[in-house]
Amino acid sequence: MMEAAARCIELARLYGVGVGLLSDPTHLGAIGYYASWIAEQGFAAILMVAGRPFMAYHGAKAATVGTSPIAIAVPSGDAESGPLLLDMASSVIAAGRIRQAVEQGTDLPEGAAIDLEGRITNDPRSARTVLSLGGPKGSGLSLMFECLTGILAGTPIVASAAGGVGNAPLQNAMVIALNVDSFRSSPNYVADIRDLKAAVRSFPRRSGFDELLVPGERGSREARRREDSGIPIGSKTWQELSQLATALSIELPTPR
Repeated sequence: MMEAAARCIELARLYGVGVGLLSDPTHLGAIGYYASWIAEQGFAAILMVAGRPFMAYHGAKAATVGTSPIAIAVPSGDAESGPLLLDMASSVIAAGRIRQAVEQGTDLPEGAAIDLEGRITNDPRSARTVLSLGGPKGSGLSLMFECLTGILAGTPIVASAAGGVGNAPLQNAMVIALNVDSFRSSPNYVADIRDLKAAVRSFPRRSGFDELLVPGERGSREARRREDSGIPIGSKTWQELSQLATALSIELPTPR
């Protein structure tokens, strides 16, 4: 993915836009990382990923499509908060949240998952798959991301999984980099982004909201906090890591 992002930037410098298609790149992690990296180079970025079925298509009662995410990032001119970044899945919650909730003994949000019979549940022990964000909107996004990545690359996932094909890719992705200078002056663009952020913060707030955040702001704050105080890891996960470390003769860092 980093190679694709760098190549897209090269193409965008020459032609105004660079588009990359990744076929079966294994697991990419948080795609906001790559979008932010492109934006940090002064380019606007759009990334989409389609993956294996972990989410129920709207109206289906089993995992049939991916929790396929999209990330959009633009340079903001703010070194502290970083680029303006939207990084979101097409599901209400990430599929891994079910397992985390079981380990932590907490309930799932209402309307986030269904059980084996397709009934909505907030009990993580009976939950089998997550639901799409906005009903048909989230599952529609996931399906179209499949069209623009795996099917376009010739390595489809959803239909292969539905047909019982066992060697379908884990993920496919598309990267788009836009050269801001091909459209307008970058400094003027960044200045308008600053004005946009200020406008959002000045919007009248509803009761219960202390402030209004722009996309990516909560995440950048949390990243700085965790750099200072560490990353919380559940006791069960830490136990599993400890067992792996012992088996591999690796010394774990001392927990804070």
